[in-house]
Amino acid sequence: MLRRQKFADQGAFTVGGSIFQKLFNLAAFVVLTRTLTAGEIGMIGVSLGYIVLLNYFVVHPEGIMMRRKLEQQDRELSAFLLFWVLRSLVMIGLGIAIGLFLSKKEPLLGRFFIIFAVVNCTNQLGDMLSFTLFMHYRHRLVFFLQSATGALQFFLILLLFYYPGLIYYAWILLTVSLARVAGFFSGIRLCLGFRPDFSGSFAILGKNIFGFSLWNNLNTVTIQALFFLDTVILYFYADLDMIGDYTVALKIAFVSFEMVSLLEKAMCLSFQEMDGRGKDRVMWRYAGLISLSSLALAGGYAILGRFVLTHIFTVRDMAFVYQVGLILLLTVAVINSAKPLQAMIITRCDLRKFFFSITLPTLFVGVGMSLTLTYFLGAMGTAVTKFPVYGFFLAASSWFISTKTEEAMSPSDKPRRYFDPPGF
Repeated sequence: MLRRQKFADQGAFTVGGSIFQKLFNLAAFVVLTRTLTAGEIGMIGVSLGYIVLLNYFVVHPEGIMMRRKLEQQDRELSAFLLFWVLRSLVMIGLGIAIGLFLSKKEPLLGRFFIIFAVVNCTNQLGDMLSFTLFMHYRHRLVFFLQSATGALQFFLILLLFYYPGLIYYAWILLTVSLARVAGFFSGIRLCLGFRPDFSGSFAILGKNIFGFSLWNNLNTVTIQALFFLDTVILYFYADLDMIGDYTVALKIAFVSFEMVSLLEKAMCLSFQEMDGRGKDRVMWRYAGLISLSSLALAGGYAILGRFVLTHIFTVRDMAFVYQVGLILLLTVAVINSAKPLQAMIITRCDLRKFFFSITLPTLFVGVGMSLTLTYFLGAMGTAVTKFPVYGFFLAASSWFISTKTEEAMSPSDKPRRYFDPPGF
């Protein structure tokens, strides 16, 4: 009981830090809509879509800390850092290739994407370091650093009022990301006494990469791809100004996705010391709470959305952003309803089987429908696609969890809580 209370009390600091960081990020995005052109906002949206594709290479070997304490802390953390370096070299190389491809049509987009790909890699290092501190109960430090970096990003972005430009924004993101890495790495050195030791790193990585970390990453990134690939698909059919307006609607809808993810963290913490029947009760309680919260956010947007878009955000076509935003918020309510099922699947089921049986078919159906409806209906068709796709995923996940497929996972392979990939 004391251990659970300690974890819950300190976990409140991490959740609080996440809230502060998300509020600062949302405020920073409002500044972007007022300082950058609609086309430049569209370039940010397109870049986010391509970054999701790059993130298929982001396997998290450090996820082993969700199942056990590190047996050789310095050696294992050093192995995870080495893997980040090797992975980043691949991702930056691919990022340069994609940037050169995008430059053929929009040189500014290509230059921005190359810097953005570097920012994505440094963000992943920051996420790994903060996750390490979290799993070692340094939640107050995580709260402070998350809040500080969110505030730093917001105040630096205010400089765009004096020096507007997409490339300036990219350098601001890189500066904040490096500051975040420096803060969390200093925390690990001071709090955990970390000293690099790369002996046996490849053996450690080979043991930890192929298994839970690989399949959990493929499942989570694929679901993210269904959300963010809209802008990549629209890039072939629409101009950047329209994509910019769509990106604003996407960001508004993602607020619901992020805020509900805080409830998902609380649910995963609750699962740690419960039996199967207790987990089922918690799952249905959270499913109801998440569904009501998502619908409440959609209802609030339906009432106040026009006022928000008119007086806070700066968009080219307010009616279009309002309609698309409402559609996306309702579809996010559907995918949010699947979060308790996803948490149960991660703690109970075979993730490899779930990927091939449910996640991958959902991706194929989603991309196919999105390409078709976007061709005939434009951006509105892209948004509408999510209703049947996420509905299919919710129904298929419900069926899968009912099978309770545990036979492919040994007790040591079952994670204590699931790893949240970074949002945007």
